[in-house]
Amino acid sequence: MTTIEQIGNHLQFLGYEVTSDDKATKAIHSEKWNLFIKTFKGGILFTTFLNGNKFAKNKRNRQAYLEFINSMNQRASVTRFYADDDSDFLMEALWSGDYNKVGFGEFMEQWDVDTRIRLFQSEAKKFLV
Repeated sequence: MTTIEQIGNHLQFLGYEVTSDDKATKAIHSEKWNLFIKTFKGGILFTTFLNGNKFAKNKRNRQAYLEFINSMNQRASVTRFYADDDSDFLMEALWSGDYNKVGFGEFMEQWDVDTRIRLFQSEAKKFLV
């Protein structure tokens, strides 16, 4: 079984509905961020896309938006945050190496801390739909 298949099984255990095609694996959850998962540079890349709102997409507010993103990056441990060309908000984390149950469980716990708790305790609502 491949690493991405093992991760998919673990995500199913965590309550995600996991589907795969030739390009990526999707993990959908009723209470957590949906994940797009693919192999990337010897690891497994997890990505979540959120829409930036009108405030974030307004060029006059770009500096404030980037400062918000930088503050998220300063506090995160496994996740990196950035804005794409359309000012939508992306969250990514890279799992490197082989799958192991305990390590991956800890990785997902930290992903949740970085993305859910910090995101909702921050000024994110000012920038995101």
